[in-house]
Amino acid sequence: MPLVARFRSLLSNLFRGGGASERDLDAEIDATIDLLAEEKERGGLSPEAARRAARIEMAGAEAIKERVRDARHGGALLGWLADVRQALRGMRRTPGWTLIVVVTLGVGLGAATAIFGVVNAVLLKPLPYPHSERLALIWAEFGPTTAAPVSGHQLLAYRERSRLFEAIGGIWVTNAALTGKGEPEQVKVGFVTANLLPLLVDRPALGRHFRVEEEGPGRPPVILLGDALWRRRFGADPAIVGATVQLDGHAVEVVGVLPADFQAAFPEVSRVPPDLDAYIPMPFDLAGGPLDVSYIRLLGRMGARVSARQAQAEADRIGADLQAGFKEYASEHLAFRIAPLHAEVARTSRPAILALSGGVALVLLIACINVASLLLARGAERQREITLRSALGAAPFRLVRLLLTESLCLAVAGGALALLLGTWALRLLVSLQPEGIARSGPIGIDLRVFGFAMAITLIAGVVAGIVPALAATRGTIAEALKRGGRGQAGGAHRARNILIGCEVALGCAVLASAGLMTRTMQALLRVDPGFDAERALSLQLSLSGTRYPDDSSRVEFARRLEERFAALPEVEAAGMGSNLPLDDSLPNWYSPYWRDGMPEAEREGLMADHRSILPGFFGSIGARFLEGRDLDARDVAERRRVAVVDDLLARRMWPGESAVGRRLALETMIAGEFKWETAEVVGVVRHVQFHSLVDEVREQIFIPYSLAARQQISFVLRTTGDPEALAGPARAAVAALDRDLPPARVLPLARYVERARRATRFVSLLAAALAGIALLLAVVGVYGVSSGGVVRRTGEIGVRVALGAGRWDVMRLVLAQGMKPVAIGCLAGTALSVLLAPLYAHLLYGVQALDPPTHAAVAGLLALAGLFACYVPARRAVRLDPLEALRAE
Repeated sequence: MPLVARFRSLLSNLFRGGGASERDLDAEIDATIDLLAEEKERGGLSPEAARRAARIEMAGAEAIKERVRDARHGGALLGWLADVRQALRGMRRTPGWTLIVVVTLGVGLGAATAIFGVVNAVLLKPLPYPHSERLALIWAEFGPTTAAPVSGHQLLAYRERSRLFEAIGGIWVTNAALTGKGEPEQVKVGFVTANLLPLLVDRPALGRHFRVEEEGPGRPPVILLGDALWRRRFGADPAIVGATVQLDGHAVEVVGVLPADFQAAFPEVSRVPPDLDAYIPMPFDLAGGPLDVSYIRLLGRMGARVSARQAQAEADRIGADLQAGFKEYASEHLAFRIAPLHAEVARTSRPAILALSGGVALVLLIACINVASLLLARGAERQREITLRSALGAAPFRLVRLLLTESLCLAVAGGALALLLGTWALRLLVSLQPEGIARSGPIGIDLRVFGFAMAITLIAGVVAGIVPALAATRGTIAEALKRGGRGQAGGAHRARNILIGCEVALGCAVLASAGLMTRTMQALLRVDPGFDAERALSLQLSLSGTRYPDDSSRVEFARRLEERFAALPEVEAAGMGSNLPLDDSLPNWYSPYWRDGMPEAEREGLMADHRSILPGFFGSIGARFLEGRDLDARDVAERRRVAVVDDLLARRMWPGESAVGRRLALETMIAGEFKWETAEVVGVVRHVQFHSLVDEVREQIFIPYSLAARQQISFVLRTTGDPEALAGPARAAVAALDRDLPPARVLPLARYVERARRATRFVSLLAAALAGIALLLAVVGVYGVSSGGVVRRTGEIGVRVALGAGRWDVMRLVLAQGMKPVAIGCLAGTALSVLLAPLYAHLLYGVQALDPPTHAAVAGLLALAGLFACYVPARRAVRLDPLEALRAE
């Protein structure tokens, strides 16, 4: 048949009235029967006998009609639409059962949709930058440090030698005071090379990008404002471009405003926050600065056909060239590492997201198994209908298609509910998200997430419906008639028991992971961070280079402000340090060290965090001295070469000996220049967790503030009352000394501890939620199997009671039947939990992945839940009246 004719026939079959087509088909069938009957009459049969013989010879008129309908153009589609209509009618007839199935699928699909929304935003969606797939970070490596910044000299040298990068830019982040109109405000500023921002955004929302000639010292200062600062501080005034603002006492011209959706997506280890307030061209002499003072984070765009492996080979060559050509790098074993930006931003959050994705997949599978069990139970009630359809000539494939269509309709309804639940769950995830996820950009429902939701909805419909459909059509008509509509065969009952065993096993795996994450969270709550965050208020200050140009002015201001803080009511101790524990908002200063007289060959890999402090800092944060003394006022005033070290350094340098009185070679910063000095160790403190609650990243050296008077400083005030109530008096104390110096991040020190626990709490809460869903679904599934068993064996139970069986005998019978798949599932689930535990072992702390108490407790909890689910039907069976049971039979 020509294509046009086929298409016309298809449209006719689809849109012409179904009644006319069916009337034509009925007429053709009747005419055929009439012809056969006439032939039988000519053979000597009576009219009635001839017509009956003709119908028998037709072998089922309804089956013939079905084959004819399928053979038409569009017949299969018409048949499937008829199945859909019948499925919808069935859903309306059983609203309670339908609601249970839809909610079960909706919860499982909604959880999967929400987690995929996170996976899509963090792992799949490209970063919102031009050619983001070609952006890569260029890390310096010094011994064990694999993600270090570079020096200005290294930046220029890499640019000059690289042939595979189109552009390489750098950034360094600091704080600055924005004054002038309105209250003074401390803002987070990124000092950047002129070519960095064009790598991340095509053009500003207002104004222009920086020019190359605006880099370097002595150039007229210019600034690009972030959208949030522009709206908050300047009322979104478009005339701000070309105007000047006061930053650290300097008049700075505004050359543009960045787009509202722009943020700098750098990894956490870079200490470049995503919400920078403003950007300024790099004001330093990159070429003339110290070769080995590293502070710049490098970002480059690789060429169009350049792979990360090729770029890494070039980086290895450049690192070797620099180390061979400059004596300053000879002892540092300098190397460079190329890290694609997207992978590096997602690196810290990827393990948790993948682990949660696995948990959600198990929950969704449990939901599908639960629905399959419900469909199997319903199949028992519909056995008479299915038998009748088979008797009328319906082919097994036709019945399977009908049952799968019903399952898919239920799944689609569950998918619609899942989109609502998934949207709500995504909002909850956004409110709980840890820092690593927040840096990856906005999380929400887009076309990819919607497509995923639709795909898993269809897959869930098939997975949940295929076993019940096959089970319902497997038996013969004779077997179904023998059962007389009394329920399913033993094979279908065994299938339900197997499904419930699988459901319990999967639930056991989800509960075990949640239990281990709960144990991890408990361990984090008990961990000793080396300081006491309770009843302590912290704040940050950025000392202007114009108002505090030298070390002595900074030391004097910090000393006077510390005295004012100490004099405030309810303040027990006040201290100042260059960095706060667990705060990554300020640049981290770390450099090599070695004990006096140490052979050069043994110095490799020695790296310590340096902190410049005033006396009283350890008391304000609650750090504990292990030996020796604290720094004192004379150490600061006389710039004594003394230091306090942590116990990690003391054990490494002088194992089994006292560190007090020993001497260290370390880096200091006098008048803005880094110098190597030999300092005497006067005390040893317990290691303070500056970077992580659980990882001892580096050893620590604390020196007097006068030996490294940094512009960014932090204060801690330990109080006898509520630390937040001290925020107002603390701000007033700063204003009394310098009204143009705005404090920033005025927060209780405990907030930093809570932030450090946030990622683990995020995973723990989601794991607990998934475990709760899995447990609920398992209980519902076990209850359904046990309750169905009671209904199926009502007559048998009635006979047993009539013959003298006691209540305990009946209850033991029902409990044994229901608990058998539960027990098998618990054993299989424990084995599955042990097999899966290594996959998320890296997320655990303070507990082993193969923790016997946790796995035993989970198995016991599931067994108790299963026992409760079986007890309710068992109690109903005990109360059966034998006469009523036999009458029902």
